[in-house]
Amino acid sequence: MEKLHALKRIEWTQTIENRGILIIATSLCVLSVLCWPVEGGEAPAGGRAVHDMLDYSVTKGAPVPENPDAVPGEILVKFKPKRAQVAMDNTQAAQKIRVASARRLKRIDWHVIKVQGDRKLKDVIMAYRQSPDVLYAEPNYLLHALDGQYIPNDARFGQLWGMHNTGQSGGTPDADIDAPEAWHSITTSGIVVAVIDTGVDYNHLDLAANMWTNPGEIPGNGIDDDGNDLIDDVRGWDFSNGDNDPMDDHGHGTHCAGTIGAVGNNALGVAGVCWNVKIMPLKFLNSQGGGSTVDAIEAITYATLMGAKVMSNSWGRALLQPSSEGCHHCSGRSRRPFCGGCRQ
Repeated sequence: MEKLHALKRIEWTQTIENRGILIIATSLCVLSVLCWPVEGGEAPAGGRAVHDMLDYSVTKGAPVPENPDAVPGEILVKFKPKRAQVAMDNTQAAQKIRVASARRLKRIDWHVIKVQGDRKLKDVIMAYRQSPDVLYAEPNYLLHALDGQYIPNDARFGQLWGMHNTGQSGGTPDADIDAPEAWHSITTSGIVVAVIDTGVDYNHLDLAANMWTNPGEIPGNGIDDDGNDLIDDVRGWDFSNGDNDPMDDHGHGTHCAGTIGAVGNNALGVAGVCWNVKIMPLKFLNSQGGGSTVDAIEAITYATLMGAKVMSNSWGRALLQPSSEGCHHCSGRSRRPFCGGCRQ
């Protein structure tokens, strides 16, 4: 069972590859900072101090949550070398910030600043970031062990035994994809997933925030702005009816889209596997759930050309067709996962 869980986690890591790389890179960066003394000590032989090596301009504008999960009233600040006291005095005077205490983490040359009063932590951080002597400032975030679960508050999550099976439907407990275990590490991804199906209800309350829109198309101008031979394909395309409205008139595509990317932890409906993803709706199946091979090929080709990284294809027929191999070839040339259900 442990091997099965390990394989599941590997699959999840591959699915969110870009974010995984970011987490690994961040961990290595923190490790290197902790191991290299600066200012008060010596830099590694032949090397430079950490403040000379890290480019804080990349991260200085990182967003700060309105109510961060952090130690109340505490922020971490990285000042320019030998400018800490001047910067603290100037910022406190200009921004009227009351400081209860400040201490320096000597080996990495960061400062832990405890502020007084009821000012929002985000406002204090932004005030420090405005100083030319501040390289970076952030909340003293709370960290958590990654061996637990993240159970969302979506009203119908308890019905999703495929994601988290407690035996609630009479099934085998833990016969699932270990979704809460994965969500404890990460819940979002910026990739585009094409749902090639009966369409998608892009107005659905649990999907609307995660719907893809074509950045190269101007809505309603009657012009093929992006040069893909389709006019006003802002939301995707309906290959069954030959128009630019891939609204679901059957229900199957919306169901698939919800499993993939319904907004999670919003107290509504269900939670998708990925709570923040871009769903590209491509309709080729009609209101009865049927469609032609040619329309399927057109939809897959569109998804490939328009940048979808993953394709959901929950449809098929009893016998293998040579043309279906062509579909896989079309998507596979750019190494896009081609996901689908099998029908025998």
